[in-house]
Amino acid sequence: MTAQPVDRAAAVRSAMRALVARNGFHGASMSAVASQAGVATGTAYTHFASKEDLVLAAYAETKAQFSTAAMAGLDTNAEAGAQFHGIWLAAYRHLKTNPDHASFLLQVDHSPIAPPPTRR
Repeated sequence: MTAQPVDRAAAVRSAMRALVARNGFHGASMSAVASQAGVATGTAYTHFASKEDLVLAAYAETKAQFSTAAMAGLDTNAEAGAQFHGIWLAAYRHLKTNPDHASFLLQVDHSPIAPPPTRR
């Protein structure tokens, strides 16, 4: 039986999310993130050139997971109001289940590191 390979980059992103949610940006040094992820600090830097790059990667991943969760089970045949209600309930459930995600997103969105909003 072979062991599954460890996705160290994902572990580092997850650790960054948890530490920022719990301690803010100042409590999420690259060495603290690496320690939380169970990797060497150099390993974190192998995957991410800087703390800012790591924050942005974790942010993009968290937003993608949030979007996927919000749209899961959407009944595209339902009326617009029912669709809207379904999206909000799914989004709420996801953030309630993943409170670190909610706190992390809020911290990044209200920081100078936040990516600019996209326009459509």
